[in-house]
Amino acid sequence: MKGYYVGAKPKLYCETRDIDGALVDPDTSITCAIYEEDTGKLVSATATETAAKESTGVYYYDSWLITSSHKVGRYLAIFTITDSGHITRDKECSVPFEVLAI
Repeated sequence: MKGYYVGAKPKLYCETRDIDGALVDPDTSITCAIYEEDTGKLVSATATETAAKESTGVYYYDSWLITSSHKVGRYLAIFTITDSGHITRDKECSVPFEVLAI
C-alpha cells in the first residue's frame, strides 16, 4: 500500500477489463470518491469526481490534495464504473492508501 504525506496529490489508478481480461474503455464514465477507511467519511469534494483516462482501460484520479486537516491513517479511493455491459469484471475498483505522519 502506498503512503503519502501532507501536500501530496496521490495518483490513484483503476483498470477496466472485459470478460477476457482485455483492457477496455467504459461507454460512459468513471468517477472517484475518497473515504476515510475506518469511518467511511467522504473526504473528496464530492462522491462523483471525474477520473481521467491515461490509456485504453486505464484511468486515474489525482485531484485530491492531502492537507494538514486530513488525519493520519488509511483511506480508500472508490472508482465507480458506469457502463452498459461490455465491462463484465468489477463495476467498482477500490484502491487503499495511507496518509502518513510528517
